[in-house]
Amino acid sequence: MYMKLKLLVKSRLSSFHRKSETFVETNTHLKLLCCKRQKPEVDDKSKKKHDQLKKGFLLAVAYSSSIGGLSSLVGTAPNVYLKGFVESKYGGTGFRINFLNFLLFALPVGILMLILCWFWLQWCYNKQELFQCRPSSEMLEVQTHLKVMLNKQYKDLGRPKWSEFTVAAIFIMLIVLWVTRELSDTTGWSLIFQRKHITDGTVAIFCGILPLILPDSNPFNRKHDWKYEPIVKWTQLAQNVSWGSILLLGAGLTIATAFE
Repeated sequence: MYMKLKLLVKSRLSSFHRKSETFVETNTHLKLLCCKRQKPEVDDKSKKKHDQLKKGFLLAVAYSSSIGGLSSLVGTAPNVYLKGFVESKYGGTGFRINFLNFLLFALPVGILMLILCWFWLQWCYNKQELFQCRPSSEMLEVQTHLKVMLNKQYKDLGRPKWSEFTVAAIFIMLIVLWVTRELSDTTGWSLIFQRKHITDGTVAIFCGILPLILPDSNPFNRKHDWKYEPIVKWTQLAQNVSWGSILLLGAGLTIATAFE
């Protein structure tokens, strides 16, 4: 009797173990199936979000170029055409367009358009994060990795070179000369020269020639043998400038003048 009871208990236990193993295997299999089904959904959702952000960035580049072109007198060709038209038609009157009054008119409009454009792109392509007060842990992790990567790339750039400082100084000088050549109601530094001898084009040509003359390295550094080389060589300029665009623009202006 005892032996029969022992055999019965053993058979029950072995049956229970087999069922539990089967249950564990089935449960594991179901979990794997669920993970496989959920992973494509997560990937598709992430891919869709990234595609939306790509569209937003591409549109941001296009919109920002248009807004930036509107904000300054040399931002785009129609602004320059407008200035030339006003000078040719209303040259003898008090109505004139210069860098300062155009900047005072167009810059606030450009800033307002930039803010509205940012809200519009956020609403269309990044609506979930627009009204999110606290970013998620995943987003914080992504931002941390992005910050580390950008800091590394910034450090890899190294210190600015002499030529980069020189070009920055030329650019600042160009803006200052453009803005102060003619003030809103009075003449600026152009009164030193005869009337109509100095234009905005004169300033642009002068600052454009300077990189062809100024040295590429620091001439006051005595630690190495200094050798003169310009910042931009004429051969490099001739190879990289789009001469066809310049000729096309000049031809258009010439034809327009001929039809007047």
